[in-house]
Amino acid sequence: MRSRSGLRVFDGPKKNSLRTTPHLQAGNALSYKTLTDCRVVRRTCGKNGTEMDEIIEDFLKESEEGLEAVKAEMAELETNPGDTARLTKVCRCVHTIKGTCGFLGYDKLETVTKVGEELLVRLRDGKAHLNPESRAALGELFVAVRGILGHIRTSQQEGSGDYTM
Repeated sequence: MRSRSGLRVFDGPKKNSLRTTPHLQAGNALSYKTLTDCRVVRRTCGKNGTEMDEIIEDFLKESEEGLEAVKAEMAELETNPGDTARLTKVCRCVHTIKGTCGFLGYDKLETVTKVGEELLVRLRDGKAHLNPESRAALGELFVAVRGILGHIRTSQQEGSGDYTM
Protein backbone atom coordinates (compact mmCIF):
# COMPACT_ATOMS: atom_id res chain seq x y z
CA MET A 1 0.00 0.00 0.00
CA ARG A 2 1.24 3.53 -0.69
CA SER A 3 0.60 6.55 1.46
CA ARG A 4 -0.30 9.92 -0.02
CA SER A 5 3.38 10.86 0.11
CA GLY A 6 4.19 7.87 -2.09
CA LEU A 7 5.99 5.84 0.59
CA ARG A 8 5.15 2.18 0.93
CA VAL A 9 3.56 1.56 4.29
CA PHE A 10 2.83 -1.57 6.23
CA ASP A 11 -0.89 -2.22 6.03
CA GLY A 12 -1.24 -5.17 8.38
CA PRO A 13 0.22 -8.58 9.11
CA LYS A 14 1.15 -10.88 6.27
CA LYS A 15 0.94 -14.65 6.46
CA ASN A 16 4.19 -16.32 7.52
CA SER A 17 5.76 -13.03 8.53
CA LEU A 18 7.71 -12.46 11.71
CA ARG A 19 5.03 -13.02 14.35
CA THR A 20 2.98 -10.04 13.39
CA THR A 21 1.26 -9.29 16.66
CA PRO A 22 -0.77 -6.15 17.40
CA HIS A 23 2.34 -3.95 17.49
CA LEU A 24 2.62 -4.38 13.70
CA GLN A 25 -1.01 -3.97 12.76
CA ALA A 26 -2.50 -1.22 10.65
CA GLY A 27 -2.84 1.33 13.45
CA ASN A 28 0.95 1.51 13.75
CA ALA A 29 1.85 1.82 10.07
CA LEU A 30 5.59 2.06 9.47
CA SER A 31 7.17 3.32 6.29
CA TYR A 32 9.63 0.93 4.69
CA LYS A 33 11.94 3.88 4.14
CA THR A 34 12.38 4.39 7.88
CA LEU A 35 12.92 0.68 8.51
CA THR A 36 16.52 0.97 7.40
CA ASP A 37 17.35 2.78 10.63
CA CYS A 38 16.39 0.82 13.72
CA ARG A 39 16.54 3.97 15.89
CA VAL A 40 13.95 5.69 13.71
CA VAL A 41 11.73 2.62 13.89
CA ARG A 42 12.13 2.56 17.67
CA ARG A 43 10.84 6.14 17.89
CA THR A 44 8.03 5.34 15.45
CA CYS A 45 6.85 2.25 17.31
CA GLY A 46 5.90 3.80 20.58
CA LYS A 47 6.98 5.22 23.87
CA ASN A 48 10.43 4.06 25.00
CA GLY A 49 10.67 1.60 22.12
CA THR A 50 8.67 -1.05 24.02
CA GLU A 51 6.98 -2.34 20.90
CA MET A 52 10.29 -2.49 19.02
CA ASP A 53 11.77 -4.43 21.93
CA GLU A 54 8.98 -6.98 21.48
CA ILE A 55 9.72 -7.25 17.77
CA ILE A 56 13.43 -7.78 18.44
CA GLU A 57 12.68 -10.35 21.16
CA ASP A 58 10.40 -12.27 18.76
CA PHE A 59 13.13 -12.13 16.11
CA LEU A 60 15.74 -13.45 18.54
CA LYS A 61 13.49 -16.23 19.81
CA GLU A 62 12.48 -17.38 16.33
CA SER A 63 16.06 -17.17 15.05
CA GLU A 64 17.37 -19.24 17.95
CA GLU A 65 14.61 -21.82 17.45
CA GLY A 66 15.42 -21.94 13.75
CA LEU A 67 19.11 -22.44 14.44
CA GLU A 68 18.31 -25.35 16.75
CA ALA A 69 16.32 -26.97 13.95
CA VAL A 70 19.21 -26.27 11.56
CA LYS A 71 21.58 -28.09 13.90
CA ALA A 72 19.45 -31.24 13.59
CA GLU A 73 19.18 -30.87 9.81
CA MET A 74 22.95 -30.43 9.48
CA ALA A 75 23.53 -33.58 11.52
CA GLU A 76 21.26 -35.50 9.14
CA LEU A 77 23.10 -34.04 6.16
CA GLU A 78 26.26 -35.73 7.44
CA THR A 79 24.79 -39.09 6.41
CA ASN A 80 22.95 -37.85 3.30
CA PRO A 81 24.75 -34.77 1.94
CA GLY A 82 22.61 -34.58 -1.20
CA ASP A 83 19.27 -34.34 0.62
CA THR A 84 17.80 -31.26 -1.07
CA ALA A 85 14.76 -31.18 1.24
CA ARG A 86 17.02 -30.76 4.27
CA LEU A 87 19.19 -28.20 2.48
CA THR A 88 16.02 -26.29 1.59
CA LYS A 89 14.97 -26.21 5.27
CA VAL A 90 18.39 -24.89 6.30
CA CYS A 91 18.33 -22.34 3.49
CA ARG A 92 14.84 -21.19 4.47
CA CYS A 93 15.93 -20.57 8.07
CA VAL A 94 18.94 -18.52 6.98
CA HIS A 95 16.79 -16.65 4.45
CA THR A 96 14.26 -15.76 7.16
CA ILE A 97 16.96 -14.42 9.47
CA LYS A 98 18.46 -12.44 6.59
CA GLY A 99 15.15 -10.88 5.63
CA THR A 100 14.25 -9.91 9.15
CA CYS A 101 17.68 -8.34 9.64
CA GLY A 102 16.96 -6.07 6.72
CA PHE A 103 13.69 -5.06 8.35
CA LEU A 104 15.38 -4.37 11.69
CA GLY A 105 18.47 -2.66 10.29
CA TYR A 106 21.05 -5.25 11.41
CA ASP A 107 23.32 -4.84 8.40
CA LYS A 108 26.21 -7.02 9.61
CA LEU A 109 23.97 -10.00 10.36
CA GLU A 110 22.16 -9.48 7.08
CA THR A 111 25.47 -9.58 5.17
CA VAL A 112 26.70 -12.69 6.98
CA THR A 113 23.45 -14.55 6.37
CA LYS A 114 23.36 -13.44 2.73
CA VAL A 115 26.75 -15.05 2.11
CA GLY A 116 25.61 -18.19 3.92
CA GLU A 117 22.37 -18.29 1.96
CA GLU A 118 24.28 -18.03 -1.31
CA LEU A 119 26.36 -21.09 -0.36
CA LEU A 120 23.27 -23.01 0.74
CA VAL A 121 21.48 -22.24 -2.53
CA ARG A 122 24.50 -23.48 -4.49
CA LEU A 123 24.52 -26.67 -2.39
CA ARG A 124 20.77 -27.17 -2.76
CA ASP A 125 20.88 -26.60 -6.52
CA GLY A 126 23.80 -29.02 -7.00
CA LYS A 127 26.23 -26.30 -8.11
CA ALA A 128 28.44 -27.06 -5.09
CA HIS A 129 28.86 -30.14 -2.92
CA LEU A 130 28.68 -30.60 0.82
CA ASN A 131 32.30 -31.45 1.56
CA PRO A 132 34.63 -30.70 4.48
CA GLU A 133 35.28 -27.15 3.25
CA SER A 134 31.62 -26.24 2.77
CA ARG A 135 30.72 -27.89 6.11
CA ALA A 136 33.42 -25.81 7.80
CA ALA A 137 32.12 -22.64 6.13
CA LEU A 138 28.56 -23.42 7.28
CA GLY A 139 29.83 -24.15 10.77
CA GLU A 140 31.54 -20.76 10.85
CA LEU A 141 28.36 -19.16 9.52
CA PHE A 142 26.25 -20.56 12.34
CA VAL A 143 28.85 -19.62 14.98
CA ALA A 144 28.88 -16.07 13.60
CA VAL A 145 25.08 -15.85 13.49
CA ARG A 146 24.77 -17.11 17.07
CA GLY A 147 27.45 -14.67 18.19
CA ILE A 148 25.76 -11.69 16.56
CA LEU A 149 22.37 -12.76 17.93
CA GLY A 150 23.96 -12.93 21.40
CA HIS A 151 25.21 -9.36 21.04
CA ILE A 152 21.79 -8.22 19.88
CA ARG A 153 20.17 -9.94 22.86
CA THR A 154 22.44 -8.18 25.37
CA SER A 155 22.78 -4.75 23.76
CA GLN A 156 20.50 -4.58 20.68
CA GLN A 157 23.73 -3.95 18.76
CA GLU A 158 25.54 -6.40 16.49
CA GLY A 159 28.90 -6.21 18.23
CA SER A 160 32.28 -5.41 16.78
CA GLY A 161 33.24 -8.87 15.49
CA ASP A 162 34.77 -9.09 12.04
CA TYR A 163 33.27 -11.95 10.03
CA THR A 164 35.04 -11.35 6.74
CA MET A 165 37.25 -14.09 5.36
